[in-house]
Order: sequence, then structure tokens, then C-alpha cells
Amino acid sequence: MVFQYSLHILRAPGAEIEHRECLVSELRDPARVVAEQFAADIGAEGSIVGWNAQFEANRNEEMADQVPELAGFLRGLNDRIFDLMKIFRQQLYVEPAFRGSCSIKDVLPVLVPSLSYKDLAIQEGGTASLTWYRMLTDGREAAERATACNNLTAYCKLDTLAMVEVYQDLEKIAAGR
Repeated sequence: MVFQYSLHILRAPGAEIEHRECLVSELRDPARVVAEQFAADIGAEGSIVGWNAQFEANRNEEMADQVPELAGFLRGLNDRIFDLMKIFRQQLYVEPAFRGSCSIKDVLPVLVPSLSYKDLAIQEGGTASLTWYRMLTDGREAAERATACNNLTAYCKLDTLAMVEVYQDLEKIAAGR
């Protein structure tokens, strides 16, 4: 179930990167909230760089089924996605420190050592989903909910910032060859 996203938007080469995010933090239809805000934030044009594009495309399909009036937009996103993980999955760029993995959690610290998931309270998607569910259903106090929201947005933001940084590092490597 999609309940949040983070976008780092580069509107033109050399432009400032804009950050947009959405986290459904109350008990209501997350697909509708996310889909509507996503449409407003991402727009109908431009390339989308993702990691594990098939996973993202499947989430877009699920939201399209749940929010039929935005189905065309959501399914159209799938045609615009470039899967950055493909470079590592197809071993077009290999480092021994990746340990044979193409996970962003393994690629990021090698290419961008200044960024790490290790300092985050949430370090992977399963924990994010569980944190979100518990935040909405287990009667947490306002301060605990706020902490959960902060942890969720920090994790999601790092996921997309990691892609930006890996992409930029690959551009530098390619320019040097």
C-alpha cells in the first residue's frame, strides 16, 4: 500500500533540485491522497528516474485501480521511468565493494560515502510500512506519532536523494572516460 513518496526534481540541467514529499499521516484512503498529490507534484511531462522500476510501476498500477480518475496519469508514469538500478543489475558498473548486490543500500555507501541509511531510525521498506501502520492504529500519543512521521520522511527522502547522488556520481564517472 502506497502511503508516502519523496521526489527530487531537476527541471533542467544545472538547475536547483526541488524536493517534494507526501506522507499520509491520518487514517484515510492513502491511495487517493498520494495519487492526487503525486499528480500535482510530478506533472505530466519529464523523465522519471527510479530504483527497481518494476516495483514502482506495480505501485502505480495498484493506485490506478484504486483511483480510476487518475488511472491514465498513473499508468502513464510507467512509460517515463528509467530504472537506475539497471546499470548495476546488468553489471554495467561494478565495484567489488557492492558485494555482488545492486541494492541501493549497497551501492550508495560505495559511490557516495557521505550518505548512509545506518544513522536512520528506519533503514528499509518493511520497517517503514510497519511503522506507518502502527502509527495509525496503535493509539500512539501525538509526540510518538510526530517522531514516526519524521522517521518515515527521513527514510523516504534519503531513498530519492540517494538516487540523485548516485546518478550525479555516474555522470562524473562517464565524463571522465
